[in-house]
Amino acid sequence: MPFWQEVRGNVGAFHAVRTLDNLGDNDDGFQAPLEGEAWDEWVAALSDTIASSTFQIMRTYPGHSIPAAEGSEPNLMLLRYRTVAPGRSGDYRTWVENDLLPAIREGGFQGFSYIRMHTGGNSNTWISATQYPNWAAMDEPGFFSHMSREETSALVGKSNAMVVNSEIKMLRYRADLSY
Repeated sequence: MPFWQEVRGNVGAFHAVRTLDNLGDNDDGFQAPLEGEAWDEWVAALSDTIASSTFQIMRTYPGHSIPAAEGSEPNLMLLRYRTVAPGRSGDYRTWVENDLLPAIREGGFQGFSYIRMHTGGNSNTWISATQYPNWAAMDEPGFFSHMSREETSALVGKSNAMVVNSEIKMLRYRADLSY
């Protein structure tokens, strides 16, 4: 299970990410990565360090991901949480599928996905996850470098009328905590 740590803002926040093909996979039960008392001791030690926790389920959609380059190691992930006005999620999904993702693909960017909050948060929240190998990669031309300023403004402007709140989180992959 990969662990990520916020590196700007709430630096004491960690994100454990588990991928399921379907929620029914939870019915199979949990397999602890450690045996017997070792697992119990690890959980007890971890519990002593947690002030609060949140459990969220996020839904991926077919075609909403652009895989990272083969062999690349994600080190940083920029998460953009966008909450869409009630009744506008369908319009927003249409914008993501028909406008945003094609523009990103055309620009050749790799390591991007769009997901939607399912449980544990506002179901009108959509999250984009952009992977970077390092901070310097963020200095390089972005998604829309192949587009004019006017084209980019028009593309992003379509979504602005639907979005009522936006938040950004920057995470660093923690290999030392992952298993």
